[in-house]
Amino acid sequence: MKLHRLIYLFLCQSVFAQSDDFSEGVGKWFRFDPLSELVGDAFASVTVEDGACRISAVQSPAPSMAGPARAGLFRHDVAYADQFFVSVDLKVVDPHLKQAIGLFIFGPVDPALGAIDGYSVSFQPADQDLVINRITAEAPTRIAAADLAVESSDEVRLVVLYNEGVFTALLFDQEDLRNPICQVSAEDHTYQSGYLGLFVFSDTDDGSGQVDAVFDNYVANGMQAPVLDLQFQGEDEFTVSWPDWAVHYELVSSRDLSSQAWDLQLGAERVKEAASFRFCNEVDEEVSRFFRLERVEF
Repeated sequence: MKLHRLIYLFLCQSVFAQSDDFSEGVGKWFRFDPLSELVGDAFASVTVEDGACRISAVQSPAPSMAGPARAGLFRHDVAYADQFFVSVDLKVVDPHLKQAIGLFIFGPVDPALGAIDGYSVSFQPADQDLVINRITAEAPTRIAAADLAVESSDEVRLVVLYNEGVFTALLFDQEDLRNPICQVSAEDHTYQSGYLGLFVFSDTDDGSGQVDAVFDNYVANGMQAPVLDLQFQGEDEFTVSWPDWAVHYELVSSRDLSSQAWDLQLGAERVKEAASFRFCNEVDEEVSRFFRLERVEF
């Protein structure tokens, strides 16, 4: 169908509440190193190598008493609740290590030994799955999990969307950031606000393993970005829509991607309040059409 060659859709423009490519180190982060309380010194290693953050730790000195090797970083400059998205690039240093690598959601101000509540969303390279856990006093309870559709490479991107108790986690291979290789969702309202963080956690049965992973390109935003959807109703009719919750956005369009002038879409028929437009007889075989959402304040 010729419309597929003419219509291009874009995400909304947004301002990130947090972002870090670790080019300036980890000075913005609070270290999570609970086993340091046992050894009396830093247990985990946090280094910046080639512009990325590497978090690693040897085997726990007392897995039966204090739990497995684990470590991470938290950002305390912004607290999150209600709606947000967060993403981070992950690099698996050793695919044979049985470990969980990922994002911590709604962490505390002081992440001490045995005193962390919240949620974790993690990729397990050895198991090739994606897991959402509820965490109570550092003890995980699995609330959702899914196997990867295809085997991943050693470099992936983890994205988490949160919308008032509903988690949606997506995992992308770095070789294809358009199509997720795994998606899992869960709903839980036990914890509803807190800080975001990065973590690695030994996932062996007896807690005896070590951990080692690299994090890069962390981004978090207090409002998840709505995504445009395109539906065709014939050769010359199509509908552009977006989620109902995204009421602070207007649809704009342009014939030229490089143009600074994007027109507010007022002429098309609005199908339903704030979330959809229908376009008829809008096809020009010589000119492409671009759409995006722009955030507005009411």
